[in-house]
Amino acid sequence: MRITILIIGLLLGRITSHAQYTQADSIFFTTATENFQNWLYDASVQQLHTNGFTNQDGTIILKLTTDSRFDWISLRSSYYKFTNRHIGEQFLHQMHFLFELPLDSIAIQITSLNEFETDATFIFYEDGVFKDSDMLPLDVVIKGNGDHPIVEMAAFSSAPIIAKNKSKKDIKILKQQIINHFVGHYKSKEQWFGRDAVINVLEMNNEFSIEVTNISKEVLNDFTIGYFELIIIDVFIQERNQHIEIVYNFRAKYGSGIFIAPRRSAYIDMYGDYPEYINRYDKKVRKMIIDIATATPIKN
Repeated sequence: MRITILIIGLLLGRITSHAQYTQADSIFFTTATENFQNWLYDASVQQLHTNGFTNQDGTIILKLTTDSRFDWISLRSSYYKFTNRHIGEQFLHQMHFLFELPLDSIAIQITSLNEFETDATFIFYEDGVFKDSDMLPLDVVIKGNGDHPIVEMAAFSSAPIIAKNKSKKDIKILKQQIINHFVGHYKSKEQWFGRDAVINVLEMNNEFSIEVTNISKEVLNDFTIGYFELIIIDVFIQERNQHIEIVYNFRAKYGSGIFIAPRRSAYIDMYGDYPEYINRYDKKVRKMIIDIATATPIKN
């Protein structure tokens, strides 16, 4: 219990100004919580369940429950073996996508329903760095007997793309090549009424996120009158087993509008209504990354 109180204090301490949320925001967050549960369900994760959210002085905390702390460790173990990363990062990025809040304004609390496991686990970002309150040694996590099938892990992020002809020294150049390719791709798209796609790139070490708004007929490309689309592609590059490994995650939303794009809270997760378009575009994203990652030789 002492650790839990300490972590909540740490979360509150990183908020310099308290965000003010309206009743409309609360309704939106309630829907986002339900969509997070649907996301878990679609990924065949039966061990975790949403239990609402709370606002702690500007930090929105999504509450998850599990029957046993071991279920969470097992899921972490499976994901780490699949991607060499903490699954909590993926959970927070999905929450960021659904709740339309900055990463430094959200957190996730995982609580065991086992009466003998009283300390909750908190995952969050602080100054751009992922934090996990349980601080379990990596060897303990890896030995967590994670037995979730690969297809289930792929629901959280792509199967790794292996660049066998690349080494650690190539990561920085490869990262910039992928960014340049996607930025060039979206800039080249002609839009209705002469508007331009808005492209934002957030970089951090060996990972980056590309967000594209004010664009139409990109994912839902054969619609007669295109919706406004919001596209997010998260990419992480690392050296693993003497090769370069790339893991990405693609998400998209759509919203109605003629001349002006809708407000962010009016966008709808595209996967629920148009999964076939999401799956098709995901393959397109994967092919673009593979084409860049496997090109030889790499040039600065």
